[in-house]
Amino acid sequence: MARDTRDRAAVRARSDRMSLRLMPESRALIDRAVEATGTTLSDFAESNLVLAAQRALADRTSFTLNDEQWAEWERINSRPARDLPELRTLRERAAKARASW
Repeated sequence: MARDTRDRAAVRARSDRMSLRLMPESRALIDRAVEATGTTLSDFAESNLVLAAQRALADRTSFTLNDEQWAEWERINSRPARDLPELRTLRERAAKARASW
């Protein structure tokens, strides 16, 4: 029996549409990048917009939580710290390296 070896991401169906207006020079730059990366405009736009969104959200210093989310946050942060020997070793190595500078 033959297996389908196509990339799953390439065959997944998109159902949401996004429309935006661009300056002509922005569109030309994006088109050059799409061609240089050998991808489609949709794939290029989606992957780069998702990355930009992740970066924007990662920089947030405050979040709004409802009561259920707050309770879960408190539950997670109330747990005792786990011992991570590898992390301890890494910190000790870094401290020794800094001391030798």
